[in-house]
Amino acid sequence: TQMKATGEVMAIGRTLEAALLKAVRSQEIKTYGLALPTGPISPTVLGQMLAIPSDERLFAVADALRLGWE
Repeated sequence: TQMKATGEVMAIGRTLEAALLKAVRSQEIKTYGLALPTGPISPTVLGQMLAIPSDERLFAVADALRLGWE
């Protein structure tokens, strides 16, 4: 079993990118980057993911930044 709780993560790295990726890896969610685990999604769905807080919101933010959203 794995303990599931709402909380925070602490990761230390030389850069923000290194620390953020280390924090994502520490969550044990079988992803090693900031790509959405479900794969590419439509802009409409991406907008909804950004508007509604969820455990995949960080991945949606990264996807939006890659697409050039501001």
